[in-house]
Amino acid sequence: MHSCNLNLASNPITKILLLFIILIQGSIAFAQPKPCTDPPTMTSFCKQACIICDIDGYTGRNGTGGQGEAPPGFCTTYLHNAKWIAFIAGSVDLKIRMSVSNCTQKRGLELGIYEGIDCKNYKLVSNCRGGANTAVAENTSAIFQNIVPLTIGQYYYIVMDGSNGSVCDWTFDVLEGSTQVAPLSTSGVIDGPSVTCFNELDHFTTSGDVGATIFDWTVNGVDIPNGGQDINITWPKEGMYEVCVTASNVCDKAPPSCKTVTVMGNVNTNIDATICEGGIYIVDENTQVDAPGEYDYKYTDQHGCDSLVHISLTQTNANIANIALNICDGDSIYIGTTPYFQTGDFTEMIQNDQGCDSIVNLSLNLVVCEMKGSSVPESAKCFGDNSGTLTFSIQQGTPPFDYNWRKVNSTINGQGMLVNINQDEIITGLGSGTYLITVTDGFGNDVIIIGTVNEPLALAATADVSDFSGYNVSCNGGQNGSINVNMTGGTQPYSYLWPDGSLTKNISGLAAGDYNVTLSDVNGCPLFYVININEPPSLSLQFTTVDPNCDGLNTGSIKVVNSAGGIIPYEFKLNNGTFEKELTFEGLQDGQYLISMKDGNGCIDTTQALLTGKIIPTLSINDDVTIKLSDEIQLASNSNIIIDDIKWNPPTGLSCNDCPNPVARPFLQTTYVASITSIDGCVTSDSLTIRVDESRRVFVPNVFSPNNDGINDIFSIVAGPEVTKILSFKVYNRWGAQVFEELQFAPENDKGWDGSFRGKEVEGGVFAWFAIVEFLDGKTKTFKGDVTVVR
Repeated sequence: MHSCNLNLASNPITKILLLFIILIQGSIAFAQPKPCTDPPTMTSFCKQACIICDIDGYTGRNGTGGQGEAPPGFCTTYLHNAKWIAFIAGSVDLKIRMSVSNCTQKRGLELGIYEGIDCKNYKLVSNCRGGANTAVAENTSAIFQNIVPLTIGQYYYIVMDGSNGSVCDWTFDVLEGSTQVAPLSTSGVIDGPSVTCFNELDHFTTSGDVGATIFDWTVNGVDIPNGGQDINITWPKEGMYEVCVTASNVCDKAPPSCKTVTVMGNVNTNIDATICEGGIYIVDENTQVDAPGEYDYKYTDQHGCDSLVHISLTQTNANIANIALNICDGDSIYIGTTPYFQTGDFTEMIQNDQGCDSIVNLSLNLVVCEMKGSSVPESAKCFGDNSGTLTFSIQQGTPPFDYNWRKVNSTINGQGMLVNINQDEIITGLGSGTYLITVTDGFGNDVIIIGTVNEPLALAATADVSDFSGYNVSCNGGQNGSINVNMTGGTQPYSYLWPDGSLTKNISGLAAGDYNVTLSDVNGCPLFYVININEPPSLSLQFTTVDPNCDGLNTGSIKVVNSAGGIIPYEFKLNNGTFEKELTFEGLQDGQYLISMKDGNGCIDTTQALLTGKIIPTLSINDDVTIKLSDEIQLASNSNIIIDDIKWNPPTGLSCNDCPNPVARPFLQTTYVASITSIDGCVTSDSLTIRVDESRRVFVPNVFSPNNDGINDIFSIVAGPEVTKILSFKVYNRWGAQVFEELQFAPENDKGWDGSFRGKEVEGGVFAWFAIVEFLDGKTKTFKGDVTVVR
């Protein structure tokens, strides 16, 4: 009678690893705009837009580049050149001023602020200026405020379109609120269980930090996609786990916060047990069973985790075995540990492998028997074929004999009969291996003859192939590969046959591909061998272009940004230049260019690039000139473009400052600068200096004869055209008495002294005069002298 005991406290429970299943709840993370490079550039589409992490005070330009896209319902009547750029909200409410200037079409900008997570489900979060609401005109500004609360740390898009296609400068000034988020200092405290059970669904959340909008979770360093501020986790197996979260926004990232979670086992155990007839099985100190059957027991550990034990119990009944044997003289048979080697009947009590009692009744008969035999093998001709033979015979024994043969570690077998001693029996159609031939006489005696059939070594081939830096052909699509085949095994000499009929061991001038060769030895044993000739991947290059700008005709450039295929290192050239490792070609005019790429094997690939230059206007105006104070001069401008947009500065003294050919009449030396702008926005200037000869021409005669003969009857001032007014003209006699005065009169008016005083003619003699004269430039000058009256 035997019993078994199951101790759940001391027996290990098998641990079953399950797949790691993580269920995500909370917000969904989307693709975020990347911070702008310096200088930031607006883009035509939302998904290309970058973000300025503190846009307060930033000045940008919307630019050209096609119609672009705008959110549904954008405030415009027609979309011309939509542009996008993003900023981050540093406060729930925001009030800004957008100032617009320097517009190409003088019409201004239409704009609004939008929320557009992942560039979908756009939502207008501010007032929108454009269309029926009137664009922000050039040299004006407008106030924009949020109409819904903003999320601190979330990015928002400024969407603008040039009114009538205008390209303008714009400045973003924060009046209330902020567009800068304080640095993120923490990813928060993770709230969730520290100890849990296998297959349990647990909830974790983090407090985060103000301004954090992105939460990246990991478990044991493995990223959890689509994370939010909280997650649900189902644990796949027992063990120690580290749950971490990193809080961030598009402009900043906080250090991660982590929490260690211990997952306890929740393991099912299956036990197969056997009891002897009449025995019992002890499950634990409180439970035992004494009948075969299926039993389930459920246990809960100190952590509250369930474990299930299933017991399959069978019963072994008492066994009585009756055995009759013939053994050869000199042999023995053991029952348990007791040897038997004499003729007779015997009884032995033993225990089976389950520890249950069994009775063995033995009837033993001794037979004198010894058989001897031998074999001679013949090897197979080819490796792996069945052309070998095995010849055997019995030299000692009593015929007739039955025999069975089999190949070791195989199901190949056969049988037959021998009639006589020393009779050769041939087994044919054998492959390489060891064969056991069991020959039996009529008394049950047998002998095992062992024979081994050999075979030549397997035909094998290796190939020496051409090597061009790791590839068998130097260039993609080339035909300079070669193969040299080497054979081993079989029986020499060897033969070679290629698909094109060649019988040599080597071929050349090969393109990439598989090449089949039929190989054979002197016995005709074949080997079909395939050699692959590979080639490098085709050369490819990607480049970016910068079109010539307004700074000059030779300001374009081409830069190789990605090169692949072939063999490194790569070299590049432009048109008919020499190959070099330089990736950037600068100082280029507009036009078509050939970019060539050469790899380490000398393979060359060429592609085309087109540079489109801007129209840079030329401008020439008058040479420097000197004019009289009262003169004027016609200015002329010549250009290689139609002059539609010209400005003259300063406008002082010009008939117009926005026409090609104004009339200039400066009173002082003035340098005029003319500037014209092409349709591409390129500006060219030229200047001239007009020097003013400030000669002040005033003539007063020193004698006159007021005798009414119509000749020299009036004493007056003769003034040049630069004189605008005679402020005062006075005449005095020799005793200092004023005999004439005229005030505030034009020089062209023929006003002067007629040689009288108080209605009477004065006597001839010398008189003194004084005059104050005003000129075109606003200056005055006093003149004086004397005049002789002749009667």
